[in-house]
Amino acid sequence: MNIVFDNIIFTLQQTGGISTVWSELLRRAATDRSIKAVCIDYRNDNVMRCGLATPPSISLRKRLLERYRLPDYRLTEQSVFHSSYFRVLPGAVNITTVHDLTYHYYRSGAAKAVHLWEEARALRHSAGIICVSEHTRRDLLSCYPQLDEKRVCVIYNGVDERFRRLTDEEQGELPFERGSYALYVGNRQAEYKNYRVAVEAARRAGLPLVVAGNGLSEREQVYLEAQLGNGWAVVPNATAEELNQLYNGAFALLYPSDYEGFGLPVVEAQRAGCPVIAQESSSIPEAGGEGYLPVEPADRETLAEEFSRWLLALKSGQTDRRALTERGMRNAERFSWDKTYRETIGFYQATEAMHG
Repeated sequence: MNIVFDNIIFTLQQTGGISTVWSELLRRAATDRSIKAVCIDYRNDNVMRCGLATPPSISLRKRLLERYRLPDYRLTEQSVFHSSYFRVLPGAVNITTVHDLTYHYYRSGAAKAVHLWEEARALRHSAGIICVSEHTRRDLLSCYPQLDEKRVCVIYNGVDERFRRLTDEEQGELPFERGSYALYVGNRQAEYKNYRVAVEAARRAGLPLVVAGNGLSEREQVYLEAQLGNGWAVVPNATAEELNQLYNGAFALLYPSDYEGFGLPVVEAQRAGCPVIAQESSSIPEAGGEGYLPVEPADRETLAEEFSRWLLALKSGQTDRRALTERGMRNAERFSWDKTYRETIGFYQATEAMHG
């Protein structure tokens, strides 16, 4: 089977969930002798692309508005084409992955209009569509009822094996004492992520907060100082190893997001033995299973109160932290990138057989 991987996502973000998913796919394709694969690449500064082992790569010149254009690549034989972000290739058996439908619900104006045009074009010309959760699949079919359900499958994301329990000897230096801080991982700008709920919950529970994501602006630093004094720290652009250290050292991960296509940090934290408190919304019940403390969807003030209530219950021993950790680790065993890769290749083969 011939496969063309379109690495356009590496030009669109420096790091992030989609880059994680894509790099794990490429890493396994690079050593898979049952396929013949090539990557389309562009100059980028993506953290995950640096040093990544991939199938043979063809570097193309990035044109104006490249992300919205059809790739400047000519097929010489029948191939599956899988883009990392909503592009298709004429003449190929096109595969599209849908990670979430956030643009439908949380964006507006020109940015939303352009994205929906790009998304709809990719879906219209795709022989097969992968969704990363059943919730995302339901959302997709709700937004695009004209799609043939038989073309849409669910393949869960995996979890990196580098996320694991560390011994005291393996635990590196942390911003605060091990087991003393709450952790927030992810985007802070998107309102639906409810970053400020995590800050408020940590403040109410009397815990420092460590933030993993991009570097803080001066305005964000002023906000954290006003809320938490010196009880905060940021770890920008953390590697998987650094993030694993933070999960291992955290008292709990706070994940108050209203909407997720899958929710990778939840499963990463569980695999590392970190208790998880998360809003019980969108795909989180699928990903988190019975291994997290759920908070019912509510307004932000109530969310902050409920997240802090769980933190205090863990601190007092009213909720058994060890039992929660064990449930989380068992849940995380359901997910692996090897399984994700096998199912993805199987979907390529089935789709090509049907449409090739």
